[in-house]
Amino acid sequence: QFLGSVPVKCYRLNVLEQPAVIALSSRPWLCYPYQNAVEVTPLSYDPLAYAANFSNEQCDGIVAIARNTLRIFTIESLGDRFNTKATAIDYTPRRFVLHPNLKTALVVIAGDHNAPTLSEMKANVKTANELRQSKHGKQEPLHSFGSDFMKNDDDMDEGDDEEEDEEMKLSFEQIGYSKMGGCNSSKWASGVFVVDPNASKILHRESMDKDELAISIAIVQFKDRAGESFLVVGTTTGMTFHPRKYESCGLKVYRFMPDGTINLLHTTKISNIPFALSGTPDGRLMVGVGKSLQIFELSNKHLLLKFEQRNAVPTNAVSIKPFGGRLYVSDAHESVHIYKYRAGHGDGMLSILADDVTPRLMTAMEVLDNDTIAGADKFGNIFILRLPNELQDAVESTKTHRLWDQSALDGAPNKVEQIAQFFVGETITSLQKTELVPGRPEVLVYGTIMGSIGVLVPFLSSDDADFFHHLEMHLRSTITDMVGRDHLSFRSAFIPVRHIVDGDLCAEFAKLKASEQQVISEELERSPAETAKKIEQLYMQLI
Repeated sequence: QFLGSVPVKCYRLNVLEQPAVIALSSRPWLCYPYQNAVEVTPLSYDPLAYAANFSNEQCDGIVAIARNTLRIFTIESLGDRFNTKATAIDYTPRRFVLHPNLKTALVVIAGDHNAPTLSEMKANVKTANELRQSKHGKQEPLHSFGSDFMKNDDDMDEGDDEEEDEEMKLSFEQIGYSKMGGCNSSKWASGVFVVDPNASKILHRESMDKDELAISIAIVQFKDRAGESFLVVGTTTGMTFHPRKYESCGLKVYRFMPDGTINLLHTTKISNIPFALSGTPDGRLMVGVGKSLQIFELSNKHLLLKFEQRNAVPTNAVSIKPFGGRLYVSDAHESVHIYKYRAGHGDGMLSILADDVTPRLMTAMEVLDNDTIAGADKFGNIFILRLPNELQDAVESTKTHRLWDQSALDGAPNKVEQIAQFFVGETITSLQKTELVPGRPEVLVYGTIMGSIGVLVPFLSSDDADFFHHLEMHLRSTITDMVGRDHLSFRSAFIPVRHIVDGDLCAEFAKLKASEQQVISEELERSPAETAKKIEQLYMQLI
């Protein structure tokens, strides 16, 4: 296994009363036995030059040298794949973007239904503190935050008073806040937060107006602005779900200040909820407003509407991704639509190029290359779509627009092809193409609504694809109780699985009996050790 770009040094340690070896290279690695297997896991820490056991009355850990400093740290648990650090903010996070000036900071929009605003929270906490200070007097129950546990009883003894004091000190981060309306209420509380995840600190808070919800976010570099980045937040006020209605909608433009905070420039009213925002290649703002796509430019007082493509999608545009002169738009009910973007062509600025024949309730989308899109729907399916090969060649070679200007029955003239399909089992909320390890191939990372994180790894050769395809086929017939029913039926719950191998099933090979491993390996014309090493090498591409 490749550990780093500098010579490896190994030191023997005891971690959580288990024998282990720490390997030091350009990054530290820990090798230890876990559940009858040997795990090699990278440590989320600075590069180390030396390491040894450390033990005293306060803790048992590792003493190490990093650069010119002496470090003492502990390993909290073994077997964890991820090192996580939580940062508490006031509401439920919805979306975030990377801060353009502070590379380690995030700009997060968050909001909750029937929740108090930040000003109401502060007022309620102040009231709670006043009641706690005068608890021996007559108190009226609160009707918002803290109303459930701040009642006073004149018959309490001193012991009960002390216990009550501890209860009153609880903050809304620990117990939450009281709901302030019914399920059909139009009350919302929302805000924009600049967060430093490394320090677990909120650097700046920007509250929305009363009953206003921040619903989309994007960082845009407008033309004629000397490369300055602006934050655009799409909002709606007084929104209800059943039926879907709202009082007003708008676009808020913020300027990034040198200290990392944001300052509101102006607000522009629009006609529908802006679920999707994105910058365009020529320095404009593209907004998905209901069924329409609108293009705006920045001015001193508000955003200027320059172009509108009405009925661009059948129901509601929920995501927009620009890539290579094209715009990939996902619809809430009707999969993905591909548009050709031609800057400076007036009414012909957007032309439909292709769409999908399968209706999909989209929850996430990521562009893999100029002709390939990965997407996910609300039922837990992940899929990959691609333009037909003959259409790719024709689009790039022709100098006219007849290929994408001609459509029939209000649909696109061309249809994308489904090249891969897989049922995950949980609703996927995000997709991201990234390089987890420098120098390794890019992978597709997805997150689910239940908190799972998964990775799709591309096969680098047809031999690897054939090997894992046959391995999965043999394991399906050997392991019949992994998901409680037939594995192939489970992974094909909505659409037949295609061109994606189940890595979780392949990982079960190491847990089989030796006789079963031998039978499967003989079918693959390999030894059990070679088969296990092949599976491990695939996992090593991720760490």
